[in-house]
Amino acid sequence: RRRREGRRRRRQRRAQRRREQRAIEQAQRQRRHQQETQREERRQQQRDLLREQQRRLYPRGRSQQRRQERYQRWLQRLEQ
Repeated sequence: RRRREGRRRRRQRRAQRRREQRAIEQAQRQRRHQQETQREERRQQQRDLLREQQRRLYPRGRSQQRRQERYQRWLQRLEQ
């Protein structure tokens, strides 16, 4: 009878250790995922900053150029 008790205790201890290990791994995975997300967000912010700077440096973007061309065409049509 005593032997069975010991075996059960050993099995419980092993299960406990497995549970703790799984918890640790899950925490590590979450931390890694968080770091990845933060890195992504930082990259996105830098991209947005660059885009803003470009817009400030070269305000005449493609859309404005198109608008300008349309305006020129409209002027020419008026003059005819």
